Amino acid sequence: MNIRKVLIIVACCFFLQITFSKPVIEDEDEVIAKAKMLLEERRERIGDDAPFYIPPFDCPKLPSPPPATNVNKLRPGNIKVTMAVGDSISAGFAMKAGHFWDVKTDFVEFRGSVFSIGGDQNEMTIPNFLKNYNPDIVGPSVNVSLPLDAVEFDDHILVPWDPFVTHLNGAQSGARIEDVPAQVDYIVEMLHTAYRDQVDMRRDWKLFTIFIGANNICPSCDHKPYSQPDFYEEYLDQILDQIYTNIPRTFVNVVPMFNISQVWTIHNTDPYCVFMWDTLCKSECGCLTDNSTAQDRAIMDETATEFNQRIYKVVNEWIAKDLPEFTVRVQPFIQDLVIPLDIGVYFVSELDCFHPSIYADQAFAIGLWNNMMSANKQTSLDPNNLSIICPTQNTYLQ
Repeated sequence: MNIRKVLIIVACCFFLQITFSKPVIEDEDEVIAKAKMLLEERRERIGDDAPFYIPPFDCPKLPSPPPATNVNKLRPGNIKVTMAVGDSISAGFAMKAGHFWDVKTDFVEFRGSVFSIGGDQNEMTIPNFLKNYNPDIVGPSVNVSLPLDAVEFDDHILVPWDPFVTHLNGAQSGARIEDVPAQVDYIVEMLHTAYRDQVDMRRDWKLFTIFIGANNICPSCDHKPYSQPDFYEEYLDQILDQIYTNIPRTFVNVVPMFNISQVWTIHNTDPYCVFMWDTLCKSECGCLTDNSTAQDRAIMDETATEFNQRIYKVVNEWIAKDLPEFTVRVQPFIQDLVIPLDIGVYFVSELDCFHPSIYADQAFAIGLWNNMMSANKQTSLDPNNLSIICPTQNTYLQ
């Protein structure tokens, strides 16, 4: 057995040991049996299919656009490379999971299905949408990966990316904003090595999506230094400068945070979710899942609002530079998201009732795409009224 396989096995075992807190019911078999029962009861009660419609991406193809010479005149067909950084949401953790006791199918990241960077066939993702206008898109992540990125040492996550799966998706489960510079380093290295024959760094246009902050917000009720808005702002500006310096000809999306606290309200409507948060998932998000108070959750919401204000501040400063081959845009499609309670359980993973489900992720893809296609930015999603904006030959990325 080679050293890589040994490290994967060791890291996986370590991950499974540290990710969940000890169940309040000491008999593990009893915990699993009760969770199974509650999940089956839930499925009988609500069914498996979401009660809202995810429209297919059926926009007509367009003629190949002329080469773009300015980042503010980019058409969808001008994009050649897609990249992303972030945390477990952008890694796709537990997106399609359904039984927390099945390690092989549930404790994984569904990277090929991630709204911003997934490339698996028939998935609702930005790269797949872009392939309608440029079939030569490179960079999307594919298939699944073990969430080894969540392993921490000395308060920093390890970075064992699998480039055959992650490709130009540098997201890591458990990441905070201070971990993103290492993710950008990974992408830059990949561009200069694995992608050196596919990507012309000076001529090809690139799309880079940043969605990060949940793991900075989750401990905000404990007033951690890395939960402070000044800390977030400083790192965001540093990350954008890092991308600008190392990855020319890039259009950057920055996705602001939504109020994570509403997931608590969703979980509280479902006996299975309540049981999971009381046992195996208490450590998911300390100020939310670990016997949180209304004050804890209010602090989280305030922190998210402050982070978003800093996002707009930093992004506007970069827009003001008016650079010909680099720009940044806030794509606020979930900034004011309010998840309807009657469909809330469909928006969260069956594994932990915390991470976004595949249905939520598909809605995110539509929201991000529509923001990119329109100067009139929508700041929320209505799951009951989703539609896709189809570009014309005169549509530029916004």
